[in-house]
Amino acid sequence: DMLSFDQNIKSCLPISIQKMKRSNIYNKRWGSTSCIHNGYFYVFGGELNSEEKNIQTSVMRLNIKEPNLKYWEKVGENINSTLDNVIGHSSILTNNKWVHYFGNSHEISQNSIYVFDLNLFTWSPICVNSNIKPREGHNTVLFDNQFAITIGGFSISCYSKKTEQETNSFVFHDLKSNDLKEMSTDRLTIKGIFTPRKDFCLTNVNNIGYLHGGLSIVKSNENPSIFSNIFKITFEFLENK
Repeated sequence: DMLSFDQNIKSCLPISIQKMKRSNIYNKRWGSTSCIHNGYFYVFGGELNSEEKNIQTSVMRLNIKEPNLKYWEKVGENINSTLDNVIGHSSILTNNKWVHYFGNSHEISQNSIYVFDLNLFTWSPICVNSNIKPREGHNTVLFDNQFAITIGGFSISCYSKKTEQETNSFVFHDLKSNDLKEMSTDRLTIKGIFTPRKDFCLTNVNNIGYLHGGLSIVKSNENPSIFSNIFKITFEFLENK
């Protein structure tokens, strides 16, 4: 199901999707990413309640400009196995590029970054330093249309037997130079204020990030905590002299 929020009347309205002969072209899913570009709503990844595994490897889009054309279409296939069955990733949109960060593929957290060109409908990888910790359940926000900041999340490896490991760190990505750098919360002097978390909301308004909610990282058999606090995040980027 899809909903639109009308800011004037402060209510959510359903969007009707037309049935197609190929009813399995789009499936229910969770853990996907989405964006809006040139009047189209794009979706990628997520875990499906379906046997159609190949659907997850495709970028899907929906025309939201034309009220009589509410049906899904495929516009791009992936290029790498790390994009198969990917969930828990994040994405940002900049200059017709839809950049996807990390996530879980084949039950293992990833540190891969891939860019989907919304004009050419093609994928391309970004080389990531192996020191960048794999993660999922994180979020990414864009500042100054140049710096992508990835926050929080957790990591699962093939050696940890699906135990969630904290990744309470920030990854800075300079999109113009493709430089990536991971910063611990100690170096950012916010340790003890920002509790490690996953599955939270993050948005940017006028170059100020707003973070809300989320779940604590699960350790052993304890139950996760649900957060209700809101953080205001600001960054000052200084040029190297």
